Amino acid sequence: MPRFSVIVPCFKVQGFLRECLDSVLEQSYADFEVIAVDDCSPDGCGAILDEYAARDPRV
Repeated sequence: MPRFSVIVPCFKVQGFLRECLDSVLEQSYADFEVIAVDDCSPDGCGAILDEYAARDPRV
């Protein structure tokens, strides 16, 4: 079980989401999980989250 959980709410933030997730995932401390909540965003947030979840088990 990870020591920390980072919660990222997502709604109409497609233009900023990759930068946000990259920033969190590049931290030197690695014992955390990212819980991203897609609140039925009408843009491409869901696809971006799926992409990150497929390549990093912390998401």
